Amino acid sequence: MDYIDYSYIAVFVVIAVINFLKTAKNSPAFRIASWTIILVLFTGGLYIIDWQADLIDGKMRFNLQRQTNALAQSINPSHVMQLSFSENDLKKPAYIRMRDQLVTYSKALGLENIYTMKLFSDGSVLFGPESIPSDDPYSTPPGTTYETPSKELYESFVSGKPFTEGPTTDEYGEFVSAISPVFDPATDEVLIMLGVDIDADEWRAKIHYQKSTAAIIVLLLTIILLAINLLLDAYQRNLLLKYRWAKYTEALTVAIIGILITLITALILYQKENIDRDKVFATVSGKEIMNISNDFRGIRDYGFKMLVSYFASSDNISEKEFKSMISSVAGANASKVMMGWAPAVSNEIPEGTRQADQKAGFSKEKVWDKEAFKCDPNLPLEKIKFPLMFLEPVGEMQALLGTDLNSDPYFMRAIKKGIETKQTNEVDPSVKYVSSKNLQLIIAVKPVYSQTSRENELLGFAVGILHTEKFLRGDLYSVNEGNAFSEIDFFQTYPNSPERYILSTDETSNILIHKKIEKFSLVSLGELSFSYPLFVFGNTYMMVARASNVFTDYYQNNAYLFTIIAGMSITAILVFLVLFINRRNVDLERIIEQRTHQLKQNESELRWLFKSMSSAFAVFKTVYDETGDFGTFSFEYVNDAFERMAGFSFGDIQGKTNKELFPEVDNVWCKNFGEVAMQGVTKEFEMYHSGMNKYLNVNAYRPWNTTERFCVIFDDITEKKKAQDKIIRYSKRLELPMKVGNMAWWELN
Repeated sequence: MDYIDYSYIAVFVVIAVINFLKTAKNSPAFRIASWTIILVLFTGGLYIIDWQADLIDGKMRFNLQRQTNALAQSINPSHVMQLSFSENDLKKPAYIRMRDQLVTYSKALGLENIYTMKLFSDGSVLFGPESIPSDDPYSTPPGTTYETPSKELYESFVSGKPFTEGPTTDEYGEFVSAISPVFDPATDEVLIMLGVDIDADEWRAKIHYQKSTAAIIVLLLTIILLAINLLLDAYQRNLLLKYRWAKYTEALTVAIIGILITLITALILYQKENIDRDKVFATVSGKEIMNISNDFRGIRDYGFKMLVSYFASSDNISEKEFKSMISSVAGANASKVMMGWAPAVSNEIPEGTRQADQKAGFSKEKVWDKEAFKCDPNLPLEKIKFPLMFLEPVGEMQALLGTDLNSDPYFMRAIKKGIETKQTNEVDPSVKYVSSKNLQLIIAVKPVYSQTSRENELLGFAVGILHTEKFLRGDLYSVNEGNAFSEIDFFQTYPNSPERYILSTDETSNILIHKKIEKFSLVSLGELSFSYPLFVFGNTYMMVARASNVFTDYYQNNAYLFTIIAGMSITAILVFLVLFINRRNVDLERIIEQRTHQLKQNESELRWLFKSMSSAFAVFKTVYDETGDFGTFSFEYVNDAFERMAGFSFGDIQGKTNKELFPEVDNVWCKNFGEVAMQGVTKEFEMYHSGMNKYLNVNAYRPWNTTERFCVIFDDITEKKKAQDKIIRYSKRLELPMKVGNMAWWELN
């Protein structure tokens, strides 16, 4: 864990504390929802942060290893074989050339350090050429022992497998390193290891940036979901009724959550697809660029070598022999390269020996005759002439034939450097000799010394003219059945000046865009570009492969688009469904509201009716005994007439049982009311209520299809009963006298 993880945890703790304080008075459902959001996003966020760190770390390691492999493949093995990996290498042309190439390329790509290592039989690992200039305090002189080589480094020397390690700490600091082998082309044995270092702090900064971005997204998502939960809680508690938009709360919630899920899923797929597609592009573009590089190196390692060896070991060469040799040297590149010969002469060019004299019987003359081209070895270089005597095929370069190369300042510089290093050197910048066509050429020269006479006798220069565009286009479209997956931008790089744009295979590209190369980026996702070095003819070139339309059409990154379309469609459907349901709910609520109002009105009318009744009215609730039978009853509602009749207010008796109020008469009344409540029968009877000291006419019925409650109408007939009793008493008093007196009487009712 690092400070990003601790900061993330601290922020979530603050969110949790605020949530605890703010939701203490909310409903349990709201609290459960809010804590679920916090816990799920907290744990999920930790996973996402670590996943993003692993993702970007893997991306950077892949790019770093890919770049290191390309560098190792560009190293000239013949230069490596000339080195002893000691201080004696400092003045060797091979060391100087390798060092200059590494310095130039590291500056062009912004790489911190490129270095080489060699394993010796005693197990020691020594440093060789590197990209840090010798006057830099951090430079390592050749022959310096690597004090802390890793186990993986030793294993790679044996297996020849490239690897990436780190961050690791050694005597030079803490770095992430990619290591790749340089092989002997003859034996396939590891000659040296080439390494590229990236400062560990810079590496971590890239990872921390990615992690912090993921953490911020998770935190924002948490806040948004908590706000949505708060909004839903307020909506359910009818706190938003004053806002017109409140009725869309649920639809808005579905829309926000759907959009968030869609965007997060699309982002994850976009990252994964870009990384996978970039790896595929690295593979296919690597094959295309390697095809181009191999042809350039073939001319460097084989073409010039054969041409130099041919002239160095021969006393005379006929035109037929020369053409045959050039044909075998150029091979499939015959249309892309011209090979020529410029002998060293002291004075004038011997007549009849120029290719221009071919119409005068030149085919019978010799291209090279050692005796005819004598050069005084004591002459200073500026006095020696190097006329371009022959060029095969001559093509558009007819005007160059017969030209003294030493009279041109660019050629003169390359010739001088070639004599000093005895290696191939490019005429930089390459001279354009054809006015009718804007040809981008690489012209290189290599000195030829005699192998049959005295030592170090300079015979002349082998000349190679390469059509850069033909090399790029011809090799590029020869792969994948003529469908190039890459567009190549070709640059020449310099140690202390900006890169020089040469050409591009993309005819539609704006040349101005490509005049400045983009710096090497380890963290660009889905960049679909790859830089490949080319070390030839003493110069450093860079080929930047970009995905062509063929590749982007074939490997389309559409999954995230489909995810967005599908996610938004599903979200829209759900939103419309919620709106439809809400509309139905609104209609139902309106109907319910109308019915409720009507019921309330009816209830009010009924209450008024019951309240204004002269008869006492009561609603009793059944109270069951232990066996589930009718036990007694409680008072649920009584009207004013009942209150006057019973002498109690409704507030005093509401919810109380008859047994609590009138225990002495409970059993008598319960017998009759039990039949009404449990059987649903209607009973009308008269009974004296001792608790009220009243005679009551009782009409009991059950209007509901349930035993829970029943209604009773009471009429106080106490006065009526008293009158009847009085009449009966009077009748009994008169009965005996009437019988004695034999009198008749009538009772009128």
